[in-house]
Amino acid sequence: MHNHLQEISDFVSAAIPVIWVQTHEDSRMLDLMAGFRNERGFSVMSYDVVNQLKAVHTTPGQQIAAADMAQISDPVGAVQFFTEQGKVEAPSGKNPAAILVILDAHKLVGNIAFIRAIKDFIASKAFLKHVFLVSHTNMIPEELEKEVMLAHMSLPSTADLERLAVQLKNENGLGALSWDGDIIKAVSGLTELEATSAYSLSLVKNERQFVRTDLEKFKLEAVKKSGMMEIFPAVDEGELGGLEKLKKYMHSRAAGFNDPSLPTPTGILLMGLPGGGKSLSAKVIASILKMPLIKLDIASLKSKYVGESESKMGQALNLIDAISPAVVWLDEIEKSVGGVLSSNHSDGGTSSAMFGKLLTWMQESKKPKFIVATCNDIQPLLEVSHGALIRRFDDVFFVDTPSDSEKKEILKIHNKKYAAQVPEEAVSSMHNWTGAEIEKLCKSSRFEGFEQAMANIRPIYHQNKNLFEKMRDWANKNARPANESVGVEDTVTAIQKSWRKLAI
Repeated sequence: MHNHLQEISDFVSAAIPVIWVQTHEDSRMLDLMAGFRNERGFSVMSYDVVNQLKAVHTTPGQQIAAADMAQISDPVGAVQFFTEQGKVEAPSGKNPAAILVILDAHKLVGNIAFIRAIKDFIASKAFLKHVFLVSHTNMIPEELEKEVMLAHMSLPSTADLERLAVQLKNENGLGALSWDGDIIKAVSGLTELEATSAYSLSLVKNERQFVRTDLEKFKLEAVKKSGMMEIFPAVDEGELGGLEKLKKYMHSRAAGFNDPSLPTPTGILLMGLPGGGKSLSAKVIASILKMPLIKLDIASLKSKYVGESESKMGQALNLIDAISPAVVWLDEIEKSVGGVLSSNHSDGGTSSAMFGKLLTWMQESKKPKFIVATCNDIQPLLEVSHGALIRRFDDVFFVDTPSDSEKKEILKIHNKKYAAQVPEEAVSSMHNWTGAEIEKLCKSSRFEGFEQAMANIRPIYHQNKNLFEKMRDWANKNARPANESVGVEDTVTAIQKSWRKLAI
């Protein structure tokens, strides 16, 4: 039996009469069902509203007359016909092993007559008879939820995607076409049809070559269609000034996604002042890992309808798993989980349930992905579930205000970006500035001149000094520094300048 159908096969072995199979690939599923005939002796029939009831895979001695099936014109009749067939003994004295696959089941379960026909089939206790209800979504009706098992058909494996590429190469005479593991990784999570389309489009657009970025764009169309997440372009690490320890860390962890002997990294939490480079770091991490960047806004998934928020959360997490590998960006996560503590009183437990789904997914999902969460205040994360979320990350990084050497690097980047001419000597006056404020200076200097632009900058550090110092104190004991030098030069210079002022 093909391993893509392993879960379904296990249910059949356990004599589960009705199985709801969730997949977008019903044609591929019917092809793979040949394994039930070849290895287990099951004949396979299918029903859909266009082609009606027909034989798909038959075994010797179990053929059903086409004329008999041609008389069936509706799904209720198909189930009843299949049920009656189970009551007729085969010449060997045993009921013939058979499976009825009903496609587009989500469109049929609203019919009470169809549900009653399924219940009658279950009640018949037919030996070696199974009904598969196939749909792209899980819509098991309440009337059947205690009697029907839910199964999933796996998406194409790496070997399947490699086979599709080889097939496309051979069929089109592309002898010079070659690819590596990154190309196959770029289409993982796609159906066979989607992968073939992605390959074909890349060949057409890029002079008969596979280009990873084009393949990933095709895959990320699923994210756009869902409307539940946003896609952001990766940014070259040369655009991120400073934070060398974070960059070095990410380069070392990248091996975990390519070397099967290494554990797969889970993700990191970046904490620090707004404007310190946390969001830009998420985009750079996507570039280092050569993965698409998906932003998941948990708050946007909340709905006024009971149960819908949790359902949306589950759908979003399942979609991420389907299109993995990817970098998942949870921006300002403290705002998303801030209502969890009061959830039972404020929103009927919705926030708490969504948070629970996130924790379980981070712990249990085995799909390759790297989670980058950012926060401006660590305290809410420490309070929620006694820090359970923080423990899900591999490491917590503290993004401090940049040192003088990092400021020079950031200034150089933005002078070039905005064609500005802010002098390097200005760095000595940028006490506790963030990278965003240096960028603002370079941009404003093009309109107001350097002196005026410099005078108008109000560092956010001074607006949140107590909060930031409290966070810095916690980070010194519990987090890793993202900066090569954690603000030491700034701190010393600021103290010396203060002393000189007092002496005067």
